[in-house]
Amino acid sequence: ETSSSSSASASASASTMPTTLSFDPKDYHEDYIRKFGYPVEWHSTTTEDGYVLGMFRIPHGKDDVKVEEEEQGVDKKVVILQHGLLGSSFGWVVNLPHQSLAYLLADAGYDVWLPNSRGNTFSRNNTHYDPDSTEFWDYSWDDQAK
Repeated sequence: ETSSSSSASASASASTMPTTLSFDPKDYHEDYIRKFGYPVEWHSTTTEDGYVLGMFRIPHGKDDVKVEEEEQGVDKKVVILQHGLLGSSFGWVVNLPHQSLAYLLADAGYDVWLPNSRGNTFSRNNTHYDPDSTEFWDYSWDDQAK
């Protein structure tokens, strides 16, 4: 009897689950990084064929006093962390700071950039095509690499 009532309550709760996201993933990503005390910036760039690619930047570590150096024009080394085939930049920051390469590099003094490939959550825009259209998804592996 316990299992039937627990499966009935599981079905009832599943039917009340929301079917759409009620938050902006970009804001969530930024808030998540800030939660650990790191600065974060949002940037975007547009490819020649109109894809708007989003990227996050962690310009320095959480306890970095080198912000003054940036204001004085001191160059920092830049690191670009590109996610894998089906991932997003969130994969570089999802773990705790001592377990995430993006945070470790920022704390080591690097200017960390986290770009996103076309079509993922953070790069789902185009100047010509709707992301829900077939045309939006009509690109090659070569196009991805440009």
